[in-house]
Amino acid sequence: MEKSLFFLVIFFATTSVQAEYRVFNLQITSADGTQIHTVQSTLDPDQYRGYYVVPEGSSIIYTQTWMCRGRTDHFRKLCDNPQPPPATPPPVPETSSSSP
Repeated sequence: MEKSLFFLVIFFATTSVQAEYRVFNLQITSADGTQIHTVQSTLDPDQYRGYYVVPEGSSIIYTQTWMCRGRTDHFRKLCDNPQPPPATPPPVPETSSSSP
C-alpha cells in the first residue's frame, strides 16, 4: 500500500499539465444583412448566442479558428492568430475603351 501511494504521489508531482483553448473569429450579421460585426471569442457560435444577447434573426458564423496555449483566466488577452491576414488583392487597373 505504501509503495502504491508513493508512486501515485511521484506520478502526480512530476506530471506537467498544459492548458489550451480555441479562439473563434465570429462574424455576426444582422437579420437584414446591413450590419456585419466581427468579434474574437473563446465561445463557438452556439455558445456565443447562449451567453450574449444577439438580436433575433441575426446569424453567427466563424470565419477563422486557431488553438492557443495557456489560460484565459483573469481577463487575459487572447493569443494572436498564427496565420497572417489574407492579402488584399491589388486594384485592377482601369482600361480605357477607345471607339473605332
